[in-house]
Amino acid sequence: MYIFIQRISEKSTTIIDYPLKVVKELNEDILNLAHQICNNSIKGFGKDYKKMHDHLVLNDLVATALNIYNVLLEYKEFIQTFFTTLNIPASVAFFQVLFVEVH
Repeated sequence: MYIFIQRISEKSTTIIDYPLKVVKELNEDILNLAHQICNNSIKGFGKDYKKMHDHLVLNDLVATALNIYNVLLEYKEFIQTFFTTLNIPASVAFFQVLFVEVH
């Protein structure tokens, strides 16, 4: 779990070809998380991706978003098992409901 959290919250600096084109194709939720991770380098740009591209900071944002996407794909089964299962109640207080008395 620690490694998952660490990897999904890492800022990436991988060189991306055509980051202005790629940013338009990214999932908005993943891009919002990338904005939070890269907030120091993109501060003052808002969501003006053209301006970010001109100042050479868009690459880090897009690389970070792609890293998040890849980590989510890698941990897909883990997330589905522990966070989206229908068998476990949302609150541990209702955990007793899962047990059935057998006589």
